[in-house]
Amino acid sequence: MYHLTATRNSRPRSTKLPWAWLLAAGVALGNYLTWGWVGAPIEAPDIAPKVSGLAYAPFARADAPWVRHVPTALLLDADLRQQATLTTQIRTYSAAQLPELPQIAARHGLQVTQGIWLEKNYENNRREIAAGIAASLQSANVTRLVVGNVGNETVLKKILTPAQLIVHLQTVRAAVKVPISTAEPWHVWISHPELADHVDFITIHLLPYWEGLGLATAVDESFERMARVYARFPGKPIVIGEIGYPSGGDTIKRAVPSPAAQAAFVRQFVQRAARLKLDYFLMEAYDQPWKQTEEGRAGAFWGIFDAAREPKFSFSGPIEPDPYWRSKAWGSSLAGFVFLAWFLTRLRGLRRLAQIAYAATAQAVLSLATVVVTLPLLHYMGAGDWVMLALLLATSLVMVAILLAHLFEFVELFWEGSLRRRFAPRPLAEDARQPRVSIHLACCNEPPEMVIATLRSLGALDYDNYEVIVIDNNTADPALWQPVRDYVANLGPAWRQKFHFLHLPSWPGYKAGALNFALTRADATAEIIAVVDADYVVKPEWLRALVAHFDDPKVGIVQAPQAHRDWGGTAFRKMMNWEYEGFFRIGMHHRNERDAIIQHGTMTLIRANALRAHGQWSEWCLCEDTELGLRLMRPGLRTVYVDQVMGEGLTPDSFAAFKKQR
Repeated sequence: MYHLTATRNSRPRSTKLPWAWLLAAGVALGNYLTWGWVGAPIEAPDIAPKVSGLAYAPFARADAPWVRHVPTALLLDADLRQQATLTTQIRTYSAAQLPELPQIAARHGLQVTQGIWLEKNYENNRREIAAGIAASLQSANVTRLVVGNVGNETVLKKILTPAQLIVHLQTVRAAVKVPISTAEPWHVWISHPELADHVDFITIHLLPYWEGLGLATAVDESFERMARVYARFPGKPIVIGEIGYPSGGDTIKRAVPSPAAQAAFVRQFVQRAARLKLDYFLMEAYDQPWKQTEEGRAGAFWGIFDAAREPKFSFSGPIEPDPYWRSKAWGSSLAGFVFLAWFLTRLRGLRRLAQIAYAATAQAVLSLATVVVTLPLLHYMGAGDWVMLALLLATSLVMVAILLAHLFEFVELFWEGSLRRRFAPRPLAEDARQPRVSIHLACCNEPPEMVIATLRSLGALDYDNYEVIVIDNNTADPALWQPVRDYVANLGPAWRQKFHFLHLPSWPGYKAGALNFALTRADATAEIIAVVDADYVVKPEWLRALVAHFDDPKVGIVQAPQAHRDWGGTAFRKMMNWEYEGFFRIGMHHRNERDAIIQHGTMTLIRANALRAHGQWSEWCLCEDTELGLRLMRPGLRTVYVDQVMGEGLTPDSFAAFKKQR
């Protein structure tokens, strides 16, 4: 049945060095081209860098309205000088906060649609209305007033009722000579037509992102909504107070914000608006990171310029979905090349298909890591965000290392021929000498019927020269250990010479302590110590198939895999079994290739004189089996892993038992 022996692949291990470098370079180039394909430009109409108007909130990167930080005149002057290159008019939202703004705008030839910021606070409203009236009377470039909450939408946000808002509109309208309005989304005007009777023009907001409209239809549907307002209020002048698309934020239905989506929307809209000679204000001049608190992530990304006052896109030429893709592509490709050139040079024994698969997947992992590392390029991050990013990066580095390690294990095993050090059963001939084996079984508080099933299987071994020592330690309930004792006692005379039961009511060292005690009772002529768990039903051929590996005097451990029976009843048992299987079908082969297997405390055979000479089982260590394996490797003893199921145990009954075992 077992005709195989230890096999060694005859294929030469070395591969010419240039191949590793060539593969690393080819994968890096493919990675760069893939970034380029993902970042392929989007076509949009070219337009002149001139727009009807810009909505302007003057806050810099770290500012916010509630901080009560008033931008300096120098900042206002720089902002307005920059905006004057794109437009001839701006729209503001507060009069009292920046009374000098109209005069600074006048120096740059900008007309101002002045906002009056209303709240539920009477004193604030009084100051704002007075400042707005003064601005319209004192500054010739204040050509219109828009009365309402910050961003307006006073009715939508339920800051004031329509009746309350109308009172303020009447107050302002009676005191100024310029046209006045209030601003609301298009549907609020249709729902509250009474507002139109108290304004000189209708200011509508068209923000298709908030309605979940994707880029493909956003411009068309914006014009359709504007047409509804025109139809509802014929003859009334209409100004689009806000229109735009964010460059970042969360997806809403079909609306997927991105730098490319923003650029394409603006260019499509501006082209059509210019033909129709529409009066509009793009939303908005500059990104306002503070809006994330009120509007979610998208609130920070409506600007034509970013918070550092840099343009976010051009008005002509191809639109790149990710303006940083080239830097990301170069960085990830360089990292991939360096890592793969080093890795493939050191591990040239892999089959070439395995090398190619590993290289391509590892490069993909590094590119994904690049995306995570470069998150700050696309987001406005606060202190809390940086802390979370640091944690994410630290976790990601660990995950990348784990992924690359597991990936290597997979490709090394998947392509036949990458592994050279493989062992198979070496069955003894019928007339061959059988080395003496002492089998040790430690149990504590185990169901007696389970232990007896294990003993029955040991009694059926196709091997003559062995003994079984059962050590029950620290089991207080006689109903658990006495049936096992009685089973051994009732065996026939021949079997009683092979099977020995010992009960230790109180014994230190847990399983290691019990195994060390068993070692003191083992036959002095035993050449091999075998250990099996109390729940394992072993196959008759276990010893006969494996002991011949000890013919090599350098072999210290022969390990068969842990395997399980009766695991198909529940999903949890299936998952536990698959977790074990993955390690023994893949991970142990990977370690065996380097003579560095993890010894396990069941289905293991150990050279007896090595176990005694190098310190027995460590009672101080929870993983006494793994620790012993490492200790036996230190003086140069070899290990053998034979991936053939020689016995099957039981999976834990519950997650608590699984956790305790792990």
